[in-house]
Amino acid sequence: MMATISIRKELAIDLIKTKIELLNSKINKILQKWGQQTAEEMITKTREGLLEEAEGDAIVLTNLLEKLKELENLLKQAGGL
Repeated sequence: MMATISIRKELAIDLIKTKIELLNSKINKILQKWGQQTAEEMITKTREGLLEEAEGDAIVLTNLLEKLKELENLLKQAGGL
């Protein structure tokens, strides 16, 4: 069951931006761990078997990217971009 609450638009935008920053930080940590410049590069190299034992992090990275895209769309809808 989902509840609905009311909050000020400015607070919602601030919360979304904070979550985006946290997701970007997690993404960057994974990329640094594997010495990669971009998420797409890492995911491709993992699929091709060039980054052994990176499958778990590649899955996490894919999920983080999906969440990031969702939040960026939400932020755009809220007028925060």
